[in-house]
Amino acid sequence: MLRLMYELKLKRIWHTQLPHWEVERGIYFITIRCTNSLPSEVKKRIQEIQTSLAETSSDDSNFQQLQRQYFLCLEKYQDRGLGFTPFLDETCCERALASFKALENLGWHIEHYALMPNHVHLVVRSEEAADMAKTWSEWKGRLAFECNRVLNRQGSFWQNDWFDHVCRNENETARVVTYVLNNPIKAKLGRNYKWVG
Repeated sequence: MLRLMYELKLKRIWHTQLPHWEVERGIYFITIRCTNSLPSEVKKRIQEIQTSLAETSSDDSNFQQLQRQYFLCLEKYQDRGLGFTPFLDETCCERALASFKALENLGWHIEHYALMPNHVHLVVRSEEAADMAKTWSEWKGRLAFECNRVLNRQGSFWQNDWFDHVCRNENETARVVTYVLNNPIKAKLGRNYKWVG
C-alpha cells in the first residue's frame, strides 16, 4: 500500500539534461529510457522541440503546447518498443526486479513498476536521507552491467538522464499509478503482461 506524503520539503534542485527536484520524503514518478530507443528522425524532432522550448518563455502560450508535443512524441515512440529492447529478455526483467530490493537499503521503495521493452516506469517513495543522483546513477550502472552480461553485449545501456516528477497530491499520484499499471496494455503487450506490478 502506498503511504502518501505530500508535505514536500525541498532538498535541492539540480540539472543534467533535465531538471530534477529532490525532496526529503516524496513520491516520484520516474521513467528511464534505454539507449537508442528512438529512431533518428524522432530524436531530431525532439531536439527541435527542445530548442523551441529553450527559446520560449514559460509565460508564452506556446510553451505548454510545445511541452505537450515533446511528451506525446516521446510517449508515442517509446511504447512502440523500438530500438534497443533489453526488457524483452526474461532474465533482464528478473534482474531488474531483484535490483529493487537493493534500493530499499538506500531509502527508495518501489511501490509500482512497469518494465517496458525499451524503458522502465517506476512509482517510488523516498525516505528523508535518500540521494537521488547517487542512487539512480549507481542503480542504472549496476543493472546495465548485469543485463549487458546476460545479453552478451557491451556499451551503453541507458540514456544519460532520466525523467522524474514529484507527485504533489493524491489525485496526481493516482493518475501516475494508473498510467504505470496500464502502460503495457496501452502498448499492446497484453492484459496478462508479467513485468508490471
